[in-house]
Amino acid sequence: MPHKIHDHFSKHSLAYLLELFGTAEVSYEVYQNLQVDVMFQPTVSAQELQPLGLLGRLVTRQALLEHFWNPPRKTDIRDCQLKLFLVQKVCYNEARSKKQRLSEEQLPRLWLLATSASPALLQSCGATTTPAYGDGVYFLAAVELTAIVVLNQLPRTPETLWLRLLGRGDTRAQALNDLRALPRNHPYRTHLLKLFRDYRKQLEAKHKLTQTEQELIMQLSPAYYEWEKETIEKGRQEGRQEGRQEGRQEGQQEERRVFLRSLLKTRFGKLDQRLSKIINPLLELSPDQTMHWLLQSSREELLAKFGKPGNSS
Repeated sequence: MPHKIHDHFSKHSLAYLLELFGTAEVSYEVYQNLQVDVMFQPTVSAQELQPLGLLGRLVTRQALLEHFWNPPRKTDIRDCQLKLFLVQKVCYNEARSKKQRLSEEQLPRLWLLATSASPALLQSCGATTTPAYGDGVYFLAAVELTAIVVLNQLPRTPETLWLRLLGRGDTRAQALNDLRALPRNHPYRTHLLKLFRDYRKQLEAKHKLTQTEQELIMQLSPAYYEWEKETIEKGRQEGRQEGRQEGRQEGQQEERRVFLRSLLKTRFGKLDQRLSKIINPLLELSPDQTMHWLLQSSREELLAKFGKPGNSS
């Protein structure tokens, strides 16, 4: 179940970013029971892919993209290459039927997007970096048309943001902060925040959470809250325009209450009577102040600050 949640998020995030520039197919079936996470065929020039930064440079021609939440093994790499070779075979057959010839530059490439990878694995593949792509992008032998992008080795730059969002731990935390810092009118920002919100809700729906999953939910909470805050503000504007502001505000307050209950439960394991009493004082704060207190304070600090009447200021 956890793997499926991570898998769903990575596939649909990639597809959302790529479908603006070509055809992106999620869980593309290469052969019986053999699927590629995302198959992409660009319909624009390399120059038009520049808004995607490094991701755009990876997909200037047909590309197979495979994401690994856990470090890939040698067998994983071979399995992915088998899919690549099958797709290339189809390309050769189609060209032959049209009496055409394919150059190496016309063949699809395989990109393995790994949250991390061991030096031993990279060495066993003969994978090396190139100045043209920089740190974190390792190419196998040229004839294999395969590369491994190690997400936790990518530099923290705007060009790598869309790929770093697929990382884990500190890599993703930094990328989330960078995403939230983008201008609100950025074309990808709102939808990606929504995908992170859905990602968090799917994790939270599990009956039993591991420590790692609890930490991940906390990591995703600022993005969740950012999306909620902006949605509320948009609702307020629409409410004023339509003369229904009061009703909208009541609904928004209730949404914040549900969110705070959920976050407190995730943070401290259960929501007892003492913690329940601090929800109303927290609701009186701004969204940013609320998140600061919830993410930076211990249970005892929260109870000391908000557990007594008049202590919300």
